[in-house]
Amino acid sequence: MSSKAYEWSLTHELKSPAQYQLLHFLGITADDEGYFSDREGIKGIDFITYVTGQSKSTIMRSLREFEEANLLHRERRYSGEFGPHPTNTIVLHLENTGTKPPYLMKHKQQNKAPAQRLSR
Repeated sequence: MSSKAYEWSLTHELKSPAQYQLLHFLGITADDEGYFSDREGIKGIDFITYVTGQSKSTIMRSLREFEEANLLHRERRYSGEFGPHPTNTIVLHLENTGTKPPYLMKHKQQNKAPAQRLSR
């Protein structure tokens, strides 16, 4: 788990709640370098669908859109630990920070707006 990757996930404006949920899940479970790896042999797409409750097609579409937006890339790695079967690795591009302001900054900006009185 990486607070760095999770904080990175909060900086992106996304188009759907499903994408927010997926990117935040990847941010929470990735390591400090942004790797969400299938080292244990369980963290594949089926695992993501189980945890998020999203359909496989929704997850695949979101991952493809994240790749097109240069938020991540996917790798297939072969490891001697798992025999001839490749492991899936999702690599978050932590250097590509989004433009969404942090919550506290946004909250302070909203509170600086002059209060409007309701007319009676």
